[in-house]
This record gives sequence, structure tokens and C-alpha cells, in this order.
Amino acid sequence: MKVLFSVLSYYPSFITDESINLGILFHNVDEDIRVFETTTNWNRIKHFDDEIDIEMLKDILIGIRTEVSQENLFNYKEKFSMEKYIKFYVNELKFPDITNATTNSFYDFIEETKKMFLRYDYDKAERPDKDEQIRYIKNLLKNNEVEFTTKYIPGEHRENVQYDYIIDEYAFKLFTFEGKKITRLVNSAKAWAYTAKEMETKYKTIFLYDIERNDETFDAIMHILKSSSYKVLKIDQAIEFILKLNDKTKPLIQTKIG
Repeated sequence: MKVLFSVLSYYPSFITDESINLGILFHNVDEDIRVFETTTNWNRIKHFDDEIDIEMLKDILIGIRTEVSQENLFNYKEKFSMEKYIKFYVNELKFPDITNATTNSFYDFIEETKKMFLRYDYDKAERPDKDEQIRYIKNLLKNNEVEFTTKYIPGEHRENVQYDYIIDEYAFKLFTFEGKKITRLVNSAKAWAYTAKEMETKYKTIFLYDIERNDETFDAIMHILKSSSYKVLKIDQAIEFILKLNDKTKPLIQTKIG
């Protein structure tokens, strides 16, 4: 079945791109089923912005869930259109591009996607590990007909270099910090930063990471990765960028907000 989804994010400031995910809107197109899943980790939202009115935010999210569940939402004549619905969210609350997917189980896909974009709603043991995150993105790439490779490529010294995926001139490498002693990742970051510098005439290296940590070692690793890469992106924010790299995705990405 064909499924569309879009992540609702909260942007407290127009000056920066800093945001936090609040919910995910799903549309099972074949059966015209709409589901809006929201975070339950309100302490994390409060920590992100201690000035936010949590109760008012909850009411807004309940309102979205009520609206999308109604039949014939627009003039009671048209089928639900996610493109039309999300275009009204352009300020602090924004839905980004709509992503296309196919699945045999709508509700299993919802659960899998929630673990990607609302990972802090789950216990650590339930959150997707590196392999699961890579596999999830690969499935989205296939669904959106984005051509990619995971094969080894020759480095500058005839060594084998393996990124997690390569799309055209862009090469992606994921770093996972959750549950790791990240002091051990400093040397790995240095090695990959060196590789990215060597490969820059062939590929634009984009480093992805799973979570942010409030410590000096994490900041040091981010500085190392940024020093020699094209971009450093959090994995849940990178999907939109990745899906746009191939012209074949353009008909499948419905609209752009913000």
C-alpha cells in the first residue's frame, strides 16, 4: 500500500533552524486512513523551550488529530489531501516535505517511523540502532526511486572506503552516539574527517548523527566532522535532504513549507 507521511516540528525562533519533532501525520492513500501520532515526552519539549505553554500545545495537537480524522475534510467533496492540509502550518509549527513510502503493514510502518522521528518517546532498548536506521533510510530511497550504492570505493591510497550510501556526488556516513562511550569515537571521527578531505574531489561527504549530547567530547567530534565535510546533519532531519538529491523524487515530494 502507498503511504505518505510528514513530521510536525516546533521552531521557537525565526532566527535559527533549531527545532524539535512533535508528531507525525500519516496517510494510507489506498484506504484513505489518516493517523496523527504525537510525542508523549513533554518533559523533553519543556526542556527544549522552557517558555512554551505545554497545555496549549497539547490542545493544538489534539485539534490536528481531530481535523485529519474527519471524512471529506475539504468542502466535504474531496478526499483528504495532505498537501493541502499541511500548507497552513508555516510559523512555529511546520510540516516539511511529504515523504512517500510503500508497506505491507500500515501500522507496523507507523511504529517504525515513530521510532525514527520520536525516538525519545521510547526506552533506549527500543530505539533503532545504527543498522536499523540505515535500513530504514535505504527503504525510503528505494520507495522514492532514488538510485544509491553501498559498495566499497577506492580511496586515495587504493584502500577500500565504504560509506553507508552514496547518491550521485554525495557520500553519507552515520555516527551513532547513543549508548556509546563517545571518547572512543574521537579517533574514528578524525579518521573519517581525513578521508572526507581526501575524497572531496570525488564526493561531498555528509556526516549524519543520531542524537545530540551536552558534553565537550560531543562538541569536539562535531567540530572535527564539520571541519572537512560538506554537511553534518541529524539523521531525522537528513531524510528530506537525501530524498531531494535525485530528480526522480520530485513528483513524490508534494510540497515545501518554510
